[in-house]
Amino acid sequence: MIKKFKVKVNSREYEVEVEELKKSSKTKTVEVNTSEKKDNYEVDTKKTNPVPKVKKPEELNKGEGKSDVTAPLPGVIVDILVKEGDKVKENDPVAILEAMKMENMLPSPISGKIDKVYVNKGQEVAGNYPLLTIVG
Repeated sequence: MIKKFKVKVNSREYEVEVEELKKSSKTKTVEVNTSEKKDNYEVDTKKTNPVPKVKKPEELNKGEGKSDVTAPLPGVIVDILVKEGDKVKENDPVAILEAMKMENMLPSPISGKIDKVYVNKGQEVAGNYPLLTIVG
């Protein structure tokens, strides 16, 4: 059975025909037709890895272990609401970041103790910059 697909690579569109030879086959033949040339390629289906499930940022380290609070956007630290050794609960405010002329309250992703604070009030930070670490 031959299936046709349109594939875009580097802003160029190609029409691709894929023929499934046998269900038990370890390779598949892919025929690529372009206005410039026609090629056949053998693709090893045994070496293809499935796409891993990606967790949402808020699901990472949720409720366990150790977690960093990072700046969601580049900005300036308006206030650090905790200090090292403080105990926090999940969603407690831990810092305030001014980004794009708006103040953003940053919550604790987990319950635990503030292990390390990496920034100071008034400090400019880049997006994804670690602000503090919480140990659950």
